[in-house]
Amino acid sequence: MPNCPKCGSFIADEDRYCPHCGQPVTEENQSANKVVKGIAIGFFVILILGFAVFYPDAPSKKHPVSAVQQQETSAYSESSVKPTAETPKTDEPVQPKTTSIQPEISKTIIHDDEILTITVTGMEYDPLYNTYNINTVIQNHSHDTISYFLNGARVNGYTISTFARGDIFGETESKTAVCLSRDALQLAGIKSIQEIRFSFECSYEEQDEPYCTVSATLPTSLYSDEMDIPVFEGIEAYASDDYRILVAPYAAPSVEQPLIVYIENRTDTPLLLSYDGVAINKQMVETFSSGPYVLANSRYVEVRTIAYFGDEPDIDVIDSVTIAFQICPYQKDGSFSTADVIEVPPVTFSYT
Repeated sequence: MPNCPKCGSFIADEDRYCPHCGQPVTEENQSANKVVKGIAIGFFVILILGFAVFYPDAPSKKHPVSAVQQQETSAYSESSVKPTAETPKTDEPVQPKTTSIQPEISKTIIHDDEILTITVTGMEYDPLYNTYNINTVIQNHSHDTISYFLNGARVNGYTISTFARGDIFGETESKTAVCLSRDALQLAGIKSIQEIRFSFECSYEEQDEPYCTVSATLPTSLYSDEMDIPVFEGIEAYASDDYRILVAPYAAPSVEQPLIVYIENRTDTPLLLSYDGVAINKQMVETFSSGPYVLANSRYVEVRTIAYFGDEPDIDVIDSVTIAFQICPYQKDGSFSTADVIEVPPVTFSYT
């Protein structure tokens, strides 16, 4: 389609006059426009060929991912798992890749009698909740309803908070999972799972005493006294033959999460650690709250989260934190007495 030599408007090849200004269109004008059009097309073709020759490996996406980014995200990204000749593409959801932190756990019966059968069926990573789930099936062979309860698991000597509870009707089965937070494992410095211990308490409905306590250790073949347990560094708030508490500033402190707390329980019974007051910049922000449940002969580490019952304090920069604790040891029968509570005096550390 040529252009009018006078006004520059587009005109059809068959037009003798410009429909906009009436300028006559001569054969010379049409020939000149055709030459210009041909040169433009030729230049565009040469440009495309040149780009293909000099940049044969150019990415097809607008925002390419670097090799470092691909390595960091490939462990749990479903898009990083591509079908191969051995793994043909299907309509089933692609399982995320896992790292060395997750061991292979085969199907294992951890308890079997005329009333209950408890079977560990395997372990898998749940990207939605960022947890490693030890899948378990509990079969009730009796005619009565049985309740099960689990509070905490021990991984490489560290208590990892987890909870499971439910009822199983007579002659039915229930599927549950021991869920281990990946964030909690990383906070404890656990790079590979070597040993997992947990216990189910099972009892008949409306009975306080457990029918049985089922303890499991997975995988037992990897457990040893020389297990790689990371060393936590901080200010010692309390130390005895039975317990030890350390506190340290959080890497990204805020009024909601100002510090990290580390506990060692060297006894044969669990403990409940309570927070008996927290002050930030010499301003009380919390008076008392229940803390973590720490299993026997284990360690525990957490980023302390402050529970505010009113408005949050107007604090822009954290200069210091003061915190006090109460150690509440459990007895072997599962109870604890206020006479056994250990009061830990306040300890203060500075961020400057």
